[in-house]
Amino acid sequence: MWACHGPNGQALTNIAVSPYTSNGGVITDGGCNTAGTDQARTLTAAATGSVATLTVTVPDGLNVKRVRLVRTANGLGGAGAASYAATYGPKPNGDTTFPATPLPDTDFSVANPEFAVSGAGELKLSLSCSATCTGSLGVQGVAFLVEDNDAPFALGVNRNNPVVTTRDRELDKDGNPIVDAKGNAVYYVKEVPMVMSGKDSGVGLDRAVVTINGAGLALPAVATVSFFCEDLSPTDAASNDRPLDRAKCGDVAGNDGDETRGYDPRFATTVKTAWRDLIPGAGGNYTRTVVFYDAAGNATTALENEPFEAAVISKPISTRTLSIGTDPLSLNENPNGPKPPGGGVQGAQRNQCRTPRLSVVLNTKPVRVTKGTPVLKYKKAYKFTGRLTCVIDGKRRSAPKRTKVSILNKVGKKTVRKPNTAIRDKGAVNLKLAFVSDRTVIFRYTNADGQKSEVKIKVRVTKKKK
Repeated sequence: MWACHGPNGQALTNIAVSPYTSNGGVITDGGCNTAGTDQARTLTAAATGSVATLTVTVPDGLNVKRVRLVRTANGLGGAGAASYAATYGPKPNGDTTFPATPLPDTDFSVANPEFAVSGAGELKLSLSCSATCTGSLGVQGVAFLVEDNDAPFALGVNRNNPVVTTRDRELDKDGNPIVDAKGNAVYYVKEVPMVMSGKDSGVGLDRAVVTINGAGLALPAVATVSFFCEDLSPTDAASNDRPLDRAKCGDVAGNDGDETRGYDPRFATTVKTAWRDLIPGAGGNYTRTVVFYDAAGNATTALENEPFEAAVISKPISTRTLSIGTDPLSLNENPNGPKPPGGGVQGAQRNQCRTPRLSVVLNTKPVRVTKGTPVLKYKKAYKFTGRLTCVIDGKRRSAPKRTKVSILNKVGKKTVRKPNTAIRDKGAVNLKLAFVSDRTVIFRYTNADGQKSEVKIKVRVTKKKK
């Protein structure tokens, strides 16, 4: 585990590295924050009585066996040079300090020397001067060899059963609908959230692997949810280099793995990628397994072949305008008429939300699902969540906060407009709706050019409890 810089000169945060100077000692600032194998924090102690010390703290729980110093001694070891000392020992406990073990780093001709140490503690690299002194110490990085044979803890995986979700058309990289060999539209299940929490007392959680088995899957559907404990040498199979940073290589709590929702970004891959093999079916009975791995490869099973039902409801009729007139899913609400006043629903400028894409799903468990339609309780509030994205400055991004989305209810042949809802941070749609009768709920966004994206969800309403 590396501090200051990684094995290839990667800049690492200074969470574990702290400087101390007194009486004119100097430590150059910012060296750890700049990438490069020639970047270093330089210690000098030239004035009489000056001290410069760099401390690297190893968090509790790490079983350190060896330490490697990536350092350069400039003019040290000779007459008139500052005195250099390297020590490793227990961290202070309040006002109580403990003796540290000197490290015999005296041969400056040896590059990247290594020394045996034991357990968590503090590494101190220090220069001091009893009279006017010369020389300096450049610290490019520090690496700790950590032994970890303990499996992580799985604190929980929040999930639903049945899983109520929707499906959408599979698009290629250019946004064009994909069809199979027979020309049939290809669909994928849009979202099956699973919220994970885990803890590791050693090197930190690295990933979770989600495996889905069930009818219609030629092979198990597998997705890896990667956390923030990145491998600093990903192309070197013989190495396992990680940052000494508990904010990255630490515990994980309460997230579904989708960075775009504004949740903890250490979840870089969303679990929903595991479900693309469910297309084009309408759901069914499956099993799910979730295994946590720490950075040392130790594993803990959080769920093992747990049965659940996937209920696919009300395929969203989502119109996506990628380029007017070129996409069969494109729709201009009134191509020959005037544009909506003030820029469509939200009054945005024309370049604010081009080629919109809206997704909305029912995010509360219904009373039941009948023939693919959720049955909801009379006058009970149900949560609907989703996301609106736009092409802004040539890239697809979350829609601006407070962008308005229209809500319409179609009951029989009559369609009634309801109050708009405002987009939240990260383009999020999040609202609760209650109903007194069967209907189709329509969520619609229209931009300044009349380009429209909408989602229709059919619901049934019952006064019965089951």
